[in-house]
Amino acid sequence: QVRPDSEMARVFVVFGLGDNRQGFNFARPESQQAVDDLCAFAASRRAELAIRRLDCFLDDFKAYLRERNCSACAFPVRPPIAAHHLLSNFLRDQRYPGHAENIGFAHNGASTLWLRVGFVSALPQNAPHENASRWANQWDTFISEFNDKMSARGGDPVFHTSELQVRAEFEARLLGSTFLSVGSS
Repeated sequence: QVRPDSEMARVFVVFGLGDNRQGFNFARPESQQAVDDLCAFAASRRAELAIRRLDCFLDDFKAYLRERNCSACAFPVRPPIAAHHLLSNFLRDQRYPGHAENIGFAHNGASTLWLRVGFVSALPQNAPHENASRWANQWDTFISEFNDKMSARGGDPVFHTSELQVRAEFEARLLGSTFLSVGSS
């Protein structure tokens, strides 16, 4: 029986949480390309990372750009001043729902502060600790490799989070402390 996505673990990769106090500048073509590169790199490692479905909003954003007939509507968006305007309009377009929660704008709406890309895993939320730990380690390695690529291009690091990964780490620490307590009793 196939489980619904709602029962599967999700991973979020977040841009814009690094030391850069300006946040994630989606207006820069290099930043747009970095998000696209993340999605492509994850897709190439789909089996290893146990990815069931990629929620890369850029696929929809690119489709939105193709539908528009404007000089700035190629990807990556140039000039940079057009990027946030097109992104804001995209997020309001009823044909592309569900993406607004993945992009954090500054209070004035003129720039992005953070952006996240979601992945639905092939592992259920209640996966056994051993499977969850192995999976979490694969994601750690993937993010480290992607950050190495970003660093080589002068980009800021990305971060990832998952409820399953947090649970697996908690259980590992709990088991470790329990064994330590039993052993010292």
